Amino acid sequence: MSLCTPYVHRSRYRTCSRNPDLPTKVDLSYTCDVCGAFFRRKCDGERHYRSHTGARPFNCYGGCKKAFRRADGRSRHWAVYPGCELQHKRNIKGTPEGLRLERLILKRQTRVELVAQGASRLEIDRVLRRL
Repeated sequence: MSLCTPYVHRSRYRTCSRNPDLPTKVDLSYTCDVCGAFFRRKCDGERHYRSHTGARPFNCYGGCKKAFRRADGRSRHWAVYPGCELQHKRNIKGTPEGLRLERLILKRQTRVELVAQGASRLEIDRVLRRL
């Protein structure tokens, strides 16, 4: 009689009732509709799903117009071509990524100002949620 081995997909374990040494309950609530793979986090499932669709949402607006499946791929590209990153940061105004970046900068600046004024953590969180 062989022991049950856990189903492994990218270091995520599914529960196995026949082997008491394995975790009894692990939340794998995200499932790929195409291949049935299980994921613990939504972002892992979304990244995996792009392997089926071929989507490349991370664009380089630095003149080369390359697109990448993951943000770290674009970062590696910029490490090789630093001029691309500089040009990208100049050209992202008006794009969804540029708007996210502007919002992030606004939140950081607001947080610094509120901390300098001596606002409580609760007040800071309340203000930042509205931005």
